[in-house]
Amino acid sequence: MKTQAQVFLCKGCGQSRPANPCLAPGVQEFCSRRACQLKRGARWRRRRVATDSKYASDQREADDCWHKKVPDYHKTYDAD
Repeated sequence: MKTQAQVFLCKGCGQSRPANPCLAPGVQEFCSRRACQLKRGARWRRRRVATDSKYASDQREADDCWHKKVPDYHKTYDAD
């Protein structure tokens, strides 16, 4: 007798997808599609910044450093 595969509702695309059999039931929230994985990563970063002040300050410092290295980036990016 064949068992029915577990499915879950992806929080990224909202579609019903087959669950990864290597994960415990109910753990998987996002499917493997690239757009959904990008949403998963963005959600993780937002939560980390909101809950970890050291991580948030490190990210601000890295952003400031990057902006100092390429001050005209947005001018050239917007021109394209």
